[in-house]
Amino acid sequence: MTARQRRIYWNRERNKAVKYINKYQKSFYNALQSDMRGFQDALRESEQAARKYINGLLFSDGISRAMNQIIREVGVRYARTNYNTLRREKQFNTPEEWIQLIMEYLGTNFYNNGVLQIVKTSRTMMLDILERGNREGWGYSDYAQYISETVPGLNRNRADMIARTEVGRAIHAGTFVGADKSPFEKQKMWVAAKDNRTRGNPINGQKDKADHWHLDGQTVDFNAKFVDRRSGTELQHPHDPEAKAADVIRCRCTFAIVNKRDANGRLIRKQSINFR
Repeated sequence: MTARQRRIYWNRERNKAVKYINKYQKSFYNALQSDMRGFQDALRESEQAARKYINGLLFSDGISRAMNQIIREVGVRYARTNYNTLRREKQFNTPEEWIQLIMEYLGTNFYNNGVLQIVKTSRTMMLDILERGNREGWGYSDYAQYISETVPGLNRNRADMIARTEVGRAIHAGTFVGADKSPFEKQKMWVAAKDNRTRGNPINGQKDKADHWHLDGQTVDFNAKFVDRRSGTELQHPHDPEAKAADVIRCRCTFAIVNKRDANGRLIRKQSINFR
């Protein structure tokens, strides 16, 4: 795939992702606002009740529902697409089975780096509001005004970042799992946006811990890992569930699955396929 072809591929894939991001921004925003309303209701009772609410906020049903729905809608679609890449094959899995495979691949990172981190940030926001109120001697009306005027904007920005990260995670996990279960031998190619927001770009590249600019076009066997030459980090794909935040948050890279072919141009079947 040439640089021009990669650019076309990236734009096409990005347009697909943006539709999902726009959809789930609303779900995450509503979930964040719902958790904040619980805090405000407790605050109406007393500061002690508000602190009790914060200490008890260890999980968010709304955030969890949105993340699971992304796996069901986005992850499954990409898994099926890449299982059947360039060749019509009988589907062996139901959506529920694909979901199970994707969740097994993501492992504890789905919750530890997803739901729990999001809730942790919400708790920090709530504690910051309480501390500011104590410093400035706020009454309940002051808290309510601040929450109604300031928090929605903060949560919109958070919802945007969360949606971009979680949609990307679902796309790439689904792509990887689907290709892994495919009956054909494959390679994978890193495709970066290559603009001034790309990690490691020549304009501000020295400020980035990661370098996705020079990962663009790197092609490896499917079971091998991409290598970031700047950090030495090995990545299974963009949004690798084992990757650090420096490689994941707001990353807009994607990767392409390439079928291996023999000397006659025919697809190469795997010797054995492990569906579980």
